Amino acid sequence: MEPTPLQASLQGVFALFESRGHLVDPGDGVCQLEHALQSAALAREECCPDPLLAASLLHDVGHMLEGIGGQRHEAVGAAWLSRCFPEEVTEPIRLHTDAKRYLLTKAPAYAEALGEASVESLRFQGGPMTAEELERFEQSPHHEAAIRLRKIDDRAKDPTATPPRLESWRMLLARLASA
Repeated sequence: MEPTPLQASLQGVFALFESRGHLVDPGDGVCQLEHALQSAALAREECCPDPLLAASLLHDVGHMLEGIGGQRHEAVGAAWLSRCFPEEVTEPIRLHTDAKRYLLTKAPAYAEALGEASVESLRFQGGPMTAEELERFEQSPHHEAAIRLRKIDDRAKDPTATPPRLESWRMLLARLASA
């Protein structure tokens, strides 16, 4: 029996982690799978709503799709995931790089907490936001979720962490994909 488009999309997410989750961003020191699992575990610890749990797990799939250092990984990942997930999942993903730029503008000390890879990527991401960009970002209904995701993303780079396995997120992703 042929899988449904929904099953194929969920299978695609898990297949992507299986085939490309081992990729490591040298500036972060953890592989994509570990970073995703740590992000989701931190979101769960913070009692984030289910769409933000999923976004935390999936926020960097664009790196696996286009390679580490992809300059628009957030847009690539969000577009790919929009095949099966609602915008409550994909929009924080699409905006999580802008959230970094937003935080740099609103709280310049935020830069001190960024890892090497995040600082390096700022060169092609645009640096701090202009006043116009700030206003546009704040008008997005998903900007607060994106900021929360960004802060989780920044902390999810511990090579000694032992988060729950990827399979433990399958039911959550299936429920959100079918919503």
